[in-house]
Amino acid sequence: MYYAEFMPERLKNAGILEAIDWVMLELNLPEHVHVAIEFKRMALYSQASVMDQDYDPEEDDGWWFDIEISSRLKKDDVIRAIFHEMIHIKQMSTGRLQYINGQPYWLGKKMVGLDYNNRPWEIEAFDKENELLHKYTMYKQSKMV
Repeated sequence: MYYAEFMPERLKNAGILEAIDWVMLELNLPEHVHVAIEFKRMALYSQASVMDQDYDPEEDDGWWFDIEISSRLKKDDVIRAIFHEMIHIKQMSTGRLQYINGQPYWLGKKMVGLDYNNRPWEIEAFDKENELLHKYTMYKQSKMV
């Protein structure tokens, strides 16, 4: 389940919601994963990020994630950014990527001091993002026939 908040008018009819539906199904995100996507004005260098994750086993209401997306991005870049961040959500909801006391753990191993482009979860997200974009393009083309 997801919620899109403050989506700019120019994106509302641009197929963004369809792309979100598609990627959640494609990544087979479980029903207990909830995503709030907020479009906001962000620094020029920033496009998107998973801002928060919350899971309370005592409440058993699932995983809650917040994604912030720059409202300055063009449609194709919004879709790319959402796909990238959804991959991180998949990594976190399956326990492959964890943050414990603010420190990242990848596959159970504490990872510190890595440059952004050398983080294994980022490498995977960039690779998978491109794969998803290709599959989504093929899906969209098949609907046009």
